[in-house]
Amino acid sequence: MSCRFPITFVGLLITGMAIGQAQGTSGWQQSAPPGTDLAPASVAPAQPKAESQASKRPAPPARSAKSKAHSSKAAAVRFTGTLKAVDKVGMTVTVESGGKSTTYCVTSNTKFFKDKKPAILADGVIGEALSGVAKKTKGGTLELISVNFGGKGSGK
Repeated sequence: MSCRFPITFVGLLITGMAIGQAQGTSGWQQSAPPGTDLAPASVAPAQPKAESQASKRPAPPARSAKSKAHSSKAAAVRFTGTLKAVDKVGMTVTVESGGKSTTYCVTSNTKFFKDKKPAILADGVIGEALSGVAKKTKGGTLELISVNFGGKGSGK
């Protein structure tokens, strides 16, 4: 009879551990009864898998591609006038329109045209009419996108 008690005890212990494994907990750990504050502070509450998966999803983009394209068009500025100055060293062009002079920056992406054919900055003649498109940068400067020498300007 003395041998029978340890065998029964070990059998119950193994059964309890198996049930604990099936429920997701170890047979040696006990959880605190509901409504008590006996859980260790280092143990975080369990999160359902659906919530943790959803929280890892990236946030949607703030602006769509359509709104970005629209905002870049809004930044474009059309101009017409008379060529007043060309600074080849400083890479600027000064245009007079309606008695007001405006200086535009020339970039490596600026496209020049004369008589509807590709041109270069040196093809511009002081006093000649011109037209074009520029964009305003974050710094407040106006960068030329395209220039048409001899275009619809207020020149001769």
